[in-house]
Amino acid sequence: MGLRLNWDISNLYSKHQQDQIIAKTKLQIDSQKQEFLLQNKLTLIQSTQNAQSILAQLKESARIITLQERIVSTSKAQLKNGVLSVNDFISDVLKLNALRLEYNYQEIEGLMQIFEIRYHLNEWETFEMGNKDL
Repeated sequence: MGLRLNWDISNLYSKHQQDQIIAKTKLQIDSQKQEFLLQNKLTLIQSTQNAQSILAQLKESARIITLQERIVSTSKAQLKNGVLSVNDFISDVLKLNALRLEYNYQEIEGLMQIFEIRYHLNEWETFEMGNKDL
């Protein structure tokens, strides 16, 4: 009566291969995670810079609108005194309205940048549509 020992070493080889595959997959996932985080950070920096630029444009546009409103009020007085033609007055009013439209467009761009920043920061609960502060 003898004792026979049968040991299949191929399982050890395949287990070693599986461990290597798992280690490589973990490295790939970590690399993709780091790439995603870096890309997200770069996008956040770009969005912040865009928002700051839009804020500066809004301030400048507000200043220009104020100046154009003064021009329109001066034109209105000149129109009443007969110094300015109706066409010139309408032209000044149209310029003012175009500037206001541009300002509103810039405000929308600013809100879009705020939305993008909050999207990348994942800050949804603090977002208020009525907030005009950039």
